[in-house]
Amino acid sequence: MTDELTVGFQTAITRGEFVRLAMSWLRYVTLMTDGQLVAAYGDPAHAGRTFADTSDPAILAAARLDITAGVGNGLFGVNDLFNREQAAVMLTKVFAILGADVSNAPGAGFTDINSASSWARNAINYVGTYGAMSGIGGGLFGPLLPFTREQSITVFNQMG
Repeated sequence: MTDELTVGFQTAITRGEFVRLAMSWLRYVTLMTDGQLVAAYGDPAHAGRTFADTSDPAILAAARLDITAGVGNGLFGVNDLFNREQAAVMLTKVFAILGADVSNAPGAGFTDINSASSWARNAINYVGTYGAMSGIGGGLFGPLLPFTREQSITVFNQMG
């Protein structure tokens, strides 16, 4: 876990914090450095991907692995708060790097799936169906609700 996440567990996680946590977890489970991960799993189409608002090596590695494409206009949005549908998408991309077939996930039964962005629905179904993320109760996923530091740490701890 990164030092920045050791306080404020109920606080919404930022995009930068989540990506640094995801990359830390990937390094842990693969026993590879960021550079080795990019060399082994990076998408050549994203080899030169950079962001005007960060030079953080973990974030740039995640971009080259296509875990993130940023928020548009050449920005990553390091300090932007992160929501549940965004977490589902990035987690699904992490699973794909590790060899999971994340396409065409079966429905997870969330009754609010249609309130999620269209680009996030398959990922929400994937993480819900395979237990990487659970709903918020009452059959709801809460795609636009903030994702907290605590939830992020829990997800990665459960994954191994």
